[in-house]
Amino acid sequence: MDTTEIEKIFLATAYQVSLKVLNGLDVTTLKEPERCAALQLTSTSLLGNFASISKIKAMLDKLVAISQQLQLAHSEFEASSGRVDQAVGEVKQELSVKKNALQATAQEMVSVEERKAELLAEVAKFNLALKELEEKEKKLLKTQSAQELEVKEQEQALCDATTKANKRANDDLLAKTMVPIQEAEKLLTDLNQILSKVN
Repeated sequence: MDTTEIEKIFLATAYQVSLKVLNGLDVTTLKEPERCAALQLTSTSLLGNFASISKIKAMLDKLVAISQQLQLAHSEFEASSGRVDQAVGEVKQELSVKKNALQATAQEMVSVEERKAELLAEVAKFNLALKELEEKEKKLLKTQSAQELEVKEQEQALCDATTKANKRANDDLLAKTMVPIQEAEKLLTDLNQILSKVN
């Protein structure tokens, strides 16, 4: 048995194992840790003594590197999304407290207005009390107006910040995965073409 025959035997085995590990693999499943581990195990199992097998081994190694890169990009995206969600939750909680304060102020305004109406019926007798309540009413109106403006501005800021954070996270994910995905698609096509020549 000469070297060429031995190489053919090893090459046939390499094709068979590579085809099995590539079954169902695409740029979407490439980021799965199990797929990465299977590619890594397959590459490690192939002998690099023959040029024909070394080429397949190198392509598998490159797919492993891209898989790891995609996994990292996705985990960073998930971590970033988690931080955005946490920040949004904190702002929403603060906003809820301010809305409750606004509602309490509005209820107090109703109460003040009812009392004012009662006192107007006895203007002469309760003139001083009426004057004090009018001052309080002015303060409450100013407070209410300021609270409404603050709530409105914070709602808009929350909306803007959420939109920007989501866009930034999506843009970052796209930027980190576009080139690896394109490279993986080309590698998968090239590798499948090489392996299909065996059939």
